[in-house]
Amino acid sequence: MASDECTSNVPFSAMYYKAFLILKHHFFQTHRFAMSCLARNVFLKSVESVAPDQLVLQKLDRKRNTLFLGEYGHVLDKNVYVIGFGKAVCGMCRALQQIIGDHIVSGVISVPSGLPNNLRKNQKSYLLPLDDGKIKVIEGAKDNLPDDDAVEAAKQIVEITQKASFNDLVIALVSGGGSALLPAPIPPISLDIKKMVTKALAEKGATIQELNIVRQQLSLVKGGKLLQFAYPAKVWGLILSDLVDDQVNLIASGPTVINEYTSADALKILEQYEVKNTPLMVSSFSKSPSDHTPMTADVVNCVVGNNELAVNEGLSEARRHGFTAVALSRTLHGEAKQLGFLFADLGIDLASMLEIHDPCRVTKLRSTVERISAMSHSTIEFESIFTTLFPSVISKGLCLIGGGETTVTLQSSSGQGGRNQEMVLAAAIRLCERLEGTENNCEITFLSAGTDGQDGPTPAAGAVFCSSDLTKFDLAYAKECLVNHNSYSFFKDHGTVMTGLTGTNVMDIQALVVRRTT
Repeated sequence: MASDECTSNVPFSAMYYKAFLILKHHFFQTHRFAMSCLARNVFLKSVESVAPDQLVLQKLDRKRNTLFLGEYGHVLDKNVYVIGFGKAVCGMCRALQQIIGDHIVSGVISVPSGLPNNLRKNQKSYLLPLDDGKIKVIEGAKDNLPDDDAVEAAKQIVEITQKASFNDLVIALVSGGGSALLPAPIPPISLDIKKMVTKALAEKGATIQELNIVRQQLSLVKGGKLLQFAYPAKVWGLILSDLVDDQVNLIASGPTVINEYTSADALKILEQYEVKNTPLMVSSFSKSPSDHTPMTADVVNCVVGNNELAVNEGLSEARRHGFTAVALSRTLHGEAKQLGFLFADLGIDLASMLEIHDPCRVTKLRSTVERISAMSHSTIEFESIFTTLFPSVISKGLCLIGGGETTVTLQSSSGQGGRNQEMVLAAAIRLCERLEGTENNCEITFLSAGTDGQDGPTPAAGAVFCSSDLTKFDLAYAKECLVNHNSYSFFKDHGTVMTGLTGTNVMDIQALVVRRTT
């Protein structure tokens, strides 16, 4: 009977063992795939949680003919004007139209070039403003640089704002990317000079905060000056934060927030980064309207969403997959390359802890966490993280999530890349250097990507790398790409995170996943 059911003459034990090896191979291949997929899913769920339309719907409440923003109310009587500037304002505008479309008089929003078409291609038409003839959408700031189209958008936004009267409400939709989409240089400064200064600062590693302080002093509308054009109407600023600590005075250079910085602050930044401050620029600073003019509109600014929301959703997604998930920091900043090296060190230290839990390895792990904290000037509570991770992580695996926005100091020779891809490339190099030739029973996966879907002037949101790929890793080419800031060229065939423009923007997300493979 056995011979009828089994035509092979291979002993049963050998067949069983061969089947076991096949299943084991399949398990580990699936496991490796799952590790990379987990990191990607964490990122995608983080982005979904800060969908701009949903955030606005959650913050505004209409009761009959009164619109409420928290404790503040406005009686609706076809007396609302809408302005917007930033990468997320399409979806924010769509939600606003759903709530009070019948009372909107008119509006103008300034959005990144190509965003509407990109949203359509990615089946996100629900984030586009309704075509009701009231809201004008102007595309500009290609490659996140102010251009003539953005200048025209800023001009029309000012004109719309000036139409509002005493009983009217101007709702300003503000998100990251708004600085480039609202350029209104103070004469005689030209747009080209302003772009030159911004580009020089960015290439020398200036933070987004420093860039925006300079932009405010070169602008007719930033740093709260837009409020002068809105007077005597009321202004509500709905702000999707793309800055560490939600500094509303710097998000999109703070057009609806009274300026706390002066021309002296801007000049100090220019001097720090050795950017030429011509007499023309100094003269323009001095012509900037007063920071505290009495003729400004009453304003209420509200942060509708931020990186913390995205990080928290990423943690939930990792936990749904059975991983122990911990937030490393929501305020990471500093040089992308250096943080990439440190994330790789952190992954290796955590993997070491999974193999042997001893005091020496705890000390090393603590040291790495403290180095990340010091470099990014962020407070990281090691004890809280450590007690959460162990011992439960031994059976589940670990996902450590960070958020923030780093910088890249460009050299004279620069390829194609972005801060997130550069961070992952640095991490991959460090993993290769430290793990090559060692027996490792853990797999380490690292992802970094921008929630707006665009990392630098590339089509990628970021990149992901897994230590299981080290066997085919070209270390020499990787180092060459890192030196030349050419990370996209390294990852474009394998490892990029591609989402297209997402229609939102709350800085970047990092996910470090560590799990035993045996």
